[in-house]
Amino acid sequence: MVLSPLVEALALPALVAFGATGLIRFARGRKGDGKLAEAGLGIGFLAGFWAVTGGLPFLGRDVAYHPLGEAVLLALVLGLLLALFGAGPRLMGLVAVVGAAFAVVWIIGWRQMLEPTVEELLGAAIYGAVAIAAALRLKGLGPGATPIAITGLASLALAVVASIGHAAGASGLALVLAGACLGSLIWAWPFQRGSFGPMALAVLVVGLTGLMVIQARGALHTPWALVPLPLAFWAPEIAQRLPVLDRLARKKPSRPLALLAASALPCGIAIGLALILGARVHL
Repeated sequence: MVLSPLVEALALPALVAFGATGLIRFARGRKGDGKLAEAGLGIGFLAGFWAVTGGLPFLGRDVAYHPLGEAVLLALVLGLLLALFGAGPRLMGLVAVVGAAFAVVWIIGWRQMLEPTVEELLGAAIYGAVAIAAALRLKGLGPGATPIAITGLASLALAVVASIGHAAGASGLALVLAGACLGSLIWAWPFQRGSFGPMALAVLVVGLTGLMVIQARGALHTPWALVPLPLAFWAPEIAQRLPVLDRLARKKPSRPLALLAASALPCGIAIGLALILGARVHL
């Protein structure tokens, strides 16, 4: 019973993402290293979403967190179309901005956003500004699979923060995203040779933004612990200010691991804040 949630939320999406990515790569031969194999990331997330919530996107409004599953599925389909037609650098930037804004609106509820209250409008503006800035930074961490690794680490930190805040559903789905990232990363080692195109970008931006909005809106108290988390995507700037990591980041073979270590700092701060604030609430 103790391992069951971990198996559903972490191991299953990791295995599905690993298997789906591998099948697409081998089906396409040497070209399988390219953008289409990134579909495994989204497929892994949707498999984990089904295991955690017991339902699939668009197949029932009684499914818990159905807007998140719907948003990720739509992001996967859009990313697939862009990958088939070839998305250039400018289009990747558009994917990041539109994906972040779309996730915020879809999770809050697009019908609500047609006639929003002042509080909803202000919240959407704040969430959107932070999400768009982080999404553009995420895009800039490529090429290679480093963006996937950092998003996986941020998702894992979010899962811990949500768990400390007694948000079991958000925590489980954050683990799902972390697991899907892990499964796709197995094919991308070393990270600098992995692929990072519109499909991976769309799924990661929409998935993580959606989870952050869910946790922020569902938190019992002001979610200060979430504030440092987006800084994980400013890993290059963090590494530059730490001599050891800066030296490693300047070398191509060690750069991905150096950036991953730098992104772990804001993730650790977020978890530490969650523990401190959680202890204060209980006191």
